[in-house]
Amino acid sequence: MIKYVSEVNPLPFIHVRTNINIDSSTEARREKDFGKVISFLPGKTLDWLRTRIDDGCKRTFAGSKDPLRMIKVSVFGSSSPDDYNRFTGKLTDIVVSYLPIRKDRIYVSYFETPYWGYNGSDF
Repeated sequence: MIKYVSEVNPLPFIHVRTNINIDSSTEARREKDFGKVISFLPGKTLDWLRTRIDDGCKRTFAGSKDPLRMIKVSVFGSSSPDDYNRFTGKLTDIVVSYLPIRKDRIYVSYFETPYWGYNGSDF
C-alpha cells in the first residue's frame, strides 16, 4: 500500500475542453505553464500533474460558438476557497495569454476526492 505523505496531496488532473483547435507549439507551452501554476494549490506539484486537452469540441455558450474553454480540475484532498480563487485567476491569465479566448468565456470547476488509486492501490 502507498503511504500518504502528510501535507502533500499529489495527483492533480487538469482536463481542458475547448471549441478551438490548438497547435502543437501552443500545446507544449500550455503544459509548461500549467506546471508552474499548479503550485498555487498547496501540496500540488508538476511531478504529479496530469493533463488532458480536448480541442475542436462542439461547444457553445449562450447560443454562441465564440471561443470557449471548460477546465475541470480534479484534486486529491482539498484546498481552501482562497487557494482555488488564486488558482482560477492564474489559470485564466495563462489561457488568455496564448489563446484567443476572452476571460468571460473560460469556466473552471473543481472536484475534490479523498481517495485516489494509483499503482494498484489507493493513497
